[in-house]
Amino acid sequence: MTNMFTAKNLHLILSSLIILIVAFTYGLFPGRSIHFLLGFNSADINLKQVFRANMGLYLGITALWITGILQTKLWFSATLTSMVFFGGLALGRLIGILTDGIPAAHFWIGMLVECILFVWAIVNLRKYHFTSFNKNPPPGAR
Repeated sequence: MTNMFTAKNLHLILSSLIILIVAFTYGLFPGRSIHFLLGFNSADINLKQVFRANMGLYLGITALWITGILQTKLWFSATLTSMVFFGGLALGRLIGILTDGIPAAHFWIGMLVECILFVWAIVNLRKYHFTSFNKNPPPGAR
């Protein structure tokens, strides 16, 4: 196992911490998070299930990112999924703004963070993956 606290892994470490906090906020106490995030009280079991399913999705993707931090051979997959994850969230928020209007401030902050992490993943893929690939191409690639 290599040193996990490197500049290369900082994006995945920060992404994992943020998404773990969001996952537990959504899933452990969905009634409270629904009230805080959406502004209404809900005891509806189905809505709570949606929030808990999101928690499971977020925990699963975070597990991949942490594995990518700990095992170098999975770093590319972890970073690529981070790029798709945050890019997809930001795109969904942009579509929501265009179709539904301007959301509350905490949703803008979320979109800003998602855009930053999306771009950071792209930068890391270009800086760390593609450069090392070009220096050591697989046999027969020349």
